[in-house]
Amino acid sequence: MTTPARQATHRRRLILRVSTRRDVEMGLPISLEIAAALRSELATLFVSDEASLAASALPFPTMVGFSGGTLTLDPGRFEAAVRREAESCRQLLSQAAERARLAWSFQSLRGETFRLLREASSLEDILVIGLDRLTASLADLIPLARELAPSHGGVLFVRERATRSRGPLVLVAQPDDAVAELVEFASTLADALGSRVARLTGQLQAGASMLATARLVLAPIESALLDDAAALRRIAAARPAPLLLMRTKPAE
Repeated sequence: MTTPARQATHRRRLILRVSTRRDVEMGLPISLEIAAALRSELATLFVSDEASLAASALPFPTMVGFSGGTLTLDPGRFEAAVRREAESCRQLLSQAAERARLAWSFQSLRGETFRLLREASSLEDILVIGLDRLTASLADLIPLARELAPSHGGVLFVRERATRSRGPLVLVAQPDDAVAELVEFASTLADALGSRVARLTGQLQAGASMLATARLVLAPIESALLDDAAALRRIAAARPAPLLLMRTKPAE
């Protein structure tokens, strides 16, 4: 299933990866805000995992349904459930994007999630990945973000049960990080969001209060700060603010 983009005229896209309506509800609010701020298209990839589809063909297959209950399914019923969930996600996305007057598109794909994300993204795109309570720690996700981020784009991690804040857009970096372009990007984004930019450098010991009220945390994806376990714990524990990791130099 593919829905063409509405007025898709912008180079940069936010690509929201979802498999359930819950994924849409978790990632959509901040994705809408950033897409509107950057005047970007909001593209959604509904991904059906091949392993789950194959498992539905096994004798006595069971799975956790989209509503959270346990289901016993044959392949036909499973496919039908996936189609219904995809349509529900498409409707939710289209209604929200139309209200925001954003260019949008929707694709229903089958395959391995991160391979599909790599294939779908290009240049300046920002990939939006929702994190729930079962997701690996932030430290484990940094290598994934560095692998997935397009050559001039980034990865936005949205955490479950994130609360809205009117606090600053917090830019974290090491003193020697090359962030001139990222500062300009942060300023543009903050202005559009009705926020301000606050900068943190070093090991972030003094930045707990700032992180605790952050509307969004922004960092250069190449920064050595993201390899510092203590710094990552402060970013992860202070508050479930969305975390946007942007490339400041082309991927090698």
